[in-house]
Amino acid sequence: MRGRDVQTIVTELQQKVDEQIKFPVGYYVTYGGAFENLNAAKKRLSIAVPISLLLIFVMLYFAFKSVKHGLLIYSAIPLSAIGGIFALATRGMPFSISAGVGFIALFGVAVLNGIVLVAEFNRLKTDGQLNLYHIVISGTKLRLRPVLMTALVASLGFMTIALSNGAGAEVQRPLATVVIGGLLIATFLTLFVLPVLYIIFETKLGKKKRIMPIAGLLVFALLAAGVPAANAQTLITAQAAIDTALVNNLLVKNERLKAEYQQLLIKSGANLPQTTIIGEYGQINSSFSDNRFVINQNINFPSVYSNQKSVLREEWRSSMLNVALKEVDLKRQVSQVYYMFTYLQQKKTLLQQNDSLYGEFLNKANLRFKVGESNILEKTTAETQRGQIALQLNLLNTDLDLLQAQFQLLLNTTTFLVPQEGDFKMSRLEMIDTASVSQHPTIQLLQQQKQI
Repeated sequence: MRGRDVQTIVTELQQKVDEQIKFPVGYYVTYGGAFENLNAAKKRLSIAVPISLLLIFVMLYFAFKSVKHGLLIYSAIPLSAIGGIFALATRGMPFSISAGVGFIALFGVAVLNGIVLVAEFNRLKTDGQLNLYHIVISGTKLRLRPVLMTALVASLGFMTIALSNGAGAEVQRPLATVVIGGLLIATFLTLFVLPVLYIIFETKLGKKKRIMPIAGLLVFALLAAGVPAANAQTLITAQAAIDTALVNNLLVKNERLKAEYQQLLIKSGANLPQTTIIGEYGQINSSFSDNRFVINQNINFPSVYSNQKSVLREEWRSSMLNVALKEVDLKRQVSQVYYMFTYLQQKKTLLQQNDSLYGEFLNKANLRFKVGESNILEKTTAETQRGQIALQLNLLNTDLDLLQAQFQLLLNTTTFLVPQEGDFKMSRLEMIDTASVSQHPTIQLLQQQKQI
């Protein structure tokens, strides 16, 4: 299913759920599967694209030692993007993660055309030609075949992928379509637009004081687009964490599937064996030909089938109790990790405060030691105490990373979740859903095994 189709379906589903279904307090709906994978891929792509664009600009700067020429060649990127978008629209394909990867590949190849042209323009200028119009016309003529070769080789290489219809083609076609369409349009526009821009840059925008602000704004925009969401953290309450774990945890899902399997097996309790049909013809008992026809069907006593169905029903109930036991154990684990996480966060806050205090103490001890108001012992004590705080902070950060990984494993999510500040209390009845020991799922499971 394509990314836009998934997004459309989930958006429509969310709208209908919000309008027609009212959930009790503490209940909510999550959307997983292809939609969850699509959102995760979008987050990764939102980081990969700005980083790739920034790296392209950095490489151009180191290649030409000029911000002006780097920005000039960078103009090939929006020109190629126009072709990629036009190709997707022509073939009726929505923007997907595969298309996004195709744009990254397209930007790298499209920049090569600009490098070939600008390098030739600079070579002619270095050789002594001063007329910019002559430089542009001569350089474009000389580099026409290399520019066309660069675009055609990549386009023809992706042509088979763009026209394929086999397994996995729905993922590969958008990537190839973006690269082919983008290179064709970008090559045509680069041969006409880039020479004009070169003349403008060399005449009106030749001064560095006008180029540097543009470059600064470009780099700042790329960094601003790529840095957010790198380590985004989401606050979550204890009850929300438990509800999420009950929905997403793989162990609980596995137990539920086993319970469904046991429930379906109940119908097989009265399963009759296959009927046997035997036919014979020939001289069996005498010299005369005779025939025999036999139908055999084994049927047990009716109580056997009822007992078999009863056993399967009890095993299904046992599997349901296993589900309840897994849920109780999961709630316990999530609660323990959640409040240990909260405890370590509070401890980290205190250690950071102590570190700042001991840092001030160390600064004052150094000043007192320099002016001769204290001895080396006070200075060494301050350094030792601050070092101990730093060591505790390092160990604490390691514990927090381990708890974060365990928390994500229990909730079966890739999102960085942290406890919500102020949500520190949980009653014993919230920790254990049962009001008495006799109603605990473990006791009920043992009684069910005895019944089986």
